[in-house]
Parts: sequence; structure tokens; C-alpha cells
Amino acid sequence: MKWEGIPARSIRLFYPGQASWDRLVNPQKDFTHLGGPVVKTGVACRTCHVTGGAGPDEEALGKKLVPKGPAEDKPIPGKRPTVDLAVKAAYDAQNMYFWLQWESEEPGAYHNAMRFDGKKWVGYGGFKPDKSPGLYEDRLTFLLGYKQGAPGHVPADAGTPAGFQSAGCFITCHNSMRDMPYDALNNKGVKSVFPKQSDIRKYLLATRNAAQAGDPKEKKGATEAEGRWSLLKGKEELAGMRKKGQFLDMWMWRAARAGHIGYADDMWIFDYRNGDRGKGLWQMQRPADLNATPPKGFMFNPQAVPSGRLGGGEYAIQGGKNPLPVIKDQETIAFLTTLGKNAVPYDPKVYKPKEGDILYQRVLRAPDGSRGDIQAYGVFLRKAGEKMGKYTLILKRKLDTGHPEDDVILKDGETYPIAFAIHDDHVTTRRHHVSFEYTLGLGTKADIEAKKVR
Repeated sequence: MKWEGIPARSIRLFYPGQASWDRLVNPQKDFTHLGGPVVKTGVACRTCHVTGGAGPDEEALGKKLVPKGPAEDKPIPGKRPTVDLAVKAAYDAQNMYFWLQWESEEPGAYHNAMRFDGKKWVGYGGFKPDKSPGLYEDRLTFLLGYKQGAPGHVPADAGTPAGFQSAGCFITCHNSMRDMPYDALNNKGVKSVFPKQSDIRKYLLATRNAAQAGDPKEKKGATEAEGRWSLLKGKEELAGMRKKGQFLDMWMWRAARAGHIGYADDMWIFDYRNGDRGKGLWQMQRPADLNATPPKGFMFNPQAVPSGRLGGGEYAIQGGKNPLPVIKDQETIAFLTTLGKNAVPYDPKVYKPKEGDILYQRVLRAPDGSRGDIQAYGVFLRKAGEKMGKYTLILKRKLDTGHPEDDVILKDGETYPIAFAIHDDHVTTRRHHVSFEYTLGLGTKADIEAKKVR
């Protein structure tokens, strides 16, 4: 693919704080969005939130929401208010291609790990501002949907004119999610709705029933302020919605958990944030696994990593800063059970850990099925003497994956709503930068016009 000559669309992403859909359209204590009534009618966010518009633009919003305030209870020192993303798109008879580029201070291609403290393995690092040192991967994500009027169009709520095409990813963000005002983490009611989960993640209100007066579930997430997470519709109704394509297709490039092995994670948002069918990109190991007798986890293959360990010299992780200059260098130490065999079963006869040694909690593997639809290549480069480096990411996926209940099927001559997000500087959940709603056109007029090639 030759990207020269294909124009890039510049999109400014901003820090949203705790500005969920529930807060944007329902006035709540200390947080009132004056445009809420208008947004409900289907007027697009970008109608007002542009330079010179009725509301603050992305730059002004980011500066307003980054510090401590009604929409941010735990600010991160030094968090930048905006990130500029350049996007190019192209397609041929079989495939869709994206080229994306943005600045970052460092390549976040590590994820939370385990450290040997001299006696045992313990958890090490995680996401800011809750964990120290900051040690969490960077991510580039976008959501795709079907246009208004199509059978798969996703409304913000059942029967409302507002939807993904007018409000972007805000329709997936709710007060009950992790790090939000009504965080449902460990709420006993969660498992009654989602038996395998302990928290609430992105979802569509269209998958929930309307709240009823006196509803016995009211204390378990049935209120509008909580995003009605507990009022899940019946299986048959949900299956019918999914068959129509009434979900959002999520493409997520993970610098640590996918980037090393040439994939992006393929997911979809509906009743929950779900992974596509198929084997995922990693398997977990925890300190208890390595501390067991005998150990149950993985170690670095001594033939792939000469020292057999991470924790000193070239491969040190110090203060959450990544010491390696570019992602392509880090591929030599990606923790894999496939595509290089850098990880092998932990053998205490071969590996005698020393204090400070590092092993990862995620052991990477090649995905399969619908989960492995998106191929990716990412690189981080920084010029000598400059503070900021630059990610360049290329994504490739079939227009028609053959998985219409997991993926948005792309066609020549059609337009699709799209919205972007970037997780940067060792963060997770809501602490990303997000875009407003945009459009992707395959042979049509749109904000991002994909060029037909070959």
C-alpha cells in the first residue's frame, strides 16, 4: 500500500473526564450540560463544539476537563488536554486499510507485570493514577457503525433520534462503568446480569429496558443516573437486534497485548464490551501461579532472551519509563508462546530469579476466528533531542469478514459513522482522549474519504 498522495484528515481528540451519556443528557448534581436537550433530538455534538460555535471546541473542552472539577475527581498531573490524530483510509476489492499517526512522549509497549522481590513474585506497576509505577500499554481505538436509516443503525436509546452518528462514542459511556460516578465494580448485582463479570464496561442503552416506577432492581443500577445497567433486555430481543447489526464494531490496537504480534484486537459493543468469537491475543498468569509448587506459569526462553530475565541493564523498567526507543526493538522481548517462542513453561531448575526480575502477566498468542480479523503494524519513532515521538499505525481488515454478528460489513459506495480514542501515558478506562462523531466514506463524500486503490 502506497500512502503518498492520499490526504490525511486531522482530528483533534480531547480529554472527556467523567462526561458520560447519562450526565450529558440528564442534569445531575454539580454537572449540567446546557446542550443536553438538543443532543437528545439528534443534533450532532460537532454542530456546537467547533471553534466559534455555541459550545467550547475540543481544545477548550480538554483544558476544562483535565483539572480537578465536577467531571474529574482524580486528575493526573501533567495530563495533556488534547491529542491530534491524522487519519488516512483506502480500500480495494477485498480489504479496508487505515493509516493513523499521533504524537506520544514514549512508546507504551509494556503492560502491568510481576516483579521478584527476593522471596516471591508480586504484582508490579499498572495504570495511572491508581498504580505505581505507571506501567500500562498505549492504545488506539475506533468504533464503526451503520448510518442512520440502515437496519443496523444504533440509537443512543430505544426510540430516540440521537445515536452513534450524532454523538459518537459518548452513547457507549455510562455512569456505572469503571472509574465513573456510580462505578458498579464488585456490586453483587453485576453477576446476576453478567455471571462472568465483576464490573460494567461500555454498552448501549438500546440493550436495556426503560426504568419502571418502583422497580425492585432500582438499588442495583436501574436508575437513569446509573445508566440502567441492570435492566437488560431478554435474550430473544437482543439476538434480533444483533442479527440486524445493531451494535458497534470496535477496532483496538494495543501496543503491548497485540502490537508485538501484528494484530489489533477485534471487539464489539452491545450489551457489554465483547470480544469477537475466537481465541484472544493472550493468556493470563499471576503471581500465585509463579509462586506455586511447582510453578505454573511461563518464563522467558533463554534461547530468545540471552539473559533469561528482564530487570537489569538493557531491559530495565525504571519508574514506569520505557527505556527502548522504538517498538520494533521491543519485538525481541515480546512475551510470546507463538510467533517466536520467547516464552516457555517456567522451569525452576533452569531459571533462578533474582530480586528485581520482571515477568509479564499476559503471555501473547496468535488469535483465531473472528477475533483475529484485523492485522496491524505499528512503529514509534523519535528524532534525537526531541521530547515527543510519533506513532505510525497501519490496520488492515477484509471489507466483508464473513462475521456480520461481530463486525460492521463495509461496502463500496457506503458511508459509516466513526469515532476515535487514544489511551496514552499508562492509563485505562475513561482516562483516554476521545473524538466527536465523524464519517468514513467508501467512494462517498465524508469527513474521511477512503481512496479506492488497485
